[in-house]
Amino acid sequence: MSEPPSDIDSLVLGGARGIGFAQARRLAKEGRSIGLVGRNPARLDHARRRLLRYGARSVEINVADLAEPRQRAALLDRLKANSKPLVSLFVGGPGPRAGRIDEIDAQDEKRAREVCVSYPADMLAIAPSLMPFGGRLYLLSSSASIEPIEGHHFYLSARYRRELDKLAERHLASLSACSIDLIVLRPRVVLTQMSLAYACSRGARGPAAVRTVLKDRFDVASVPSAESYLRRAISEHEAGRAG
Repeated sequence: MSEPPSDIDSLVLGGARGIGFAQARRLAKEGRSIGLVGRNPARLDHARRRLLRYGARSVEINVADLAEPRQRAALLDRLKANSKPLVSLFVGGPGPRAGRIDEIDAQDEKRAREVCVSYPADMLAIAPSLMPFGGRLYLLSSSASIEPIEGHHFYLSARYRRELDKLAERHLASLSACSIDLIVLRPRVVLTQMSLAYACSRGARGPAAVRTVLKDRFDVASVPSAESYLRRAISEHEAGRAG
């Protein structure tokens, strides 16, 4: 793991790609100092270079597997040493191994619980100390928590995502009291590397075919990019608060 973040104001856990990277790109365009955390050093470095081109003031990377309790604890210690309060915290990161809910073994179940419950729970608990002056906390869940697709490998984590939603509800009042705005993201399907790989495994070749496979499988009218999904989700959250 690299040296602790020293001067970041925004942290993206699982920010090397997908919705996490879309959030990091939004922050970069605002000129933020960003901390990225993920498992793959090469992907993190590639993301860092892209974010600097998008306008980030600085980008610091930390290599850690957030599903591993010891690595997660070490990361939390590093975050506590950060010299600047965070104004934005995105809790994304690894997912469980792809597979049917009824086919998981004990090891799969242990990792799924760490990824979907224990790790987000740790971040929800520490958020007030990382964001003493308030800010925005983004929690990446899944539409599987409210509308699972029976037996589908994308939704191995469905049972744990429901626990995560309940956990978020329990923290909502305490976070609000600290001026932390909690935004729970529950995408159904988004055009990311994971969904692209799934569509290609079903024989899709080319952008149009990929979108057709995903629209048919998830019964949706369109498949948004990570950036457009995030933009819409934040806009809907803000409209709900204003209402």
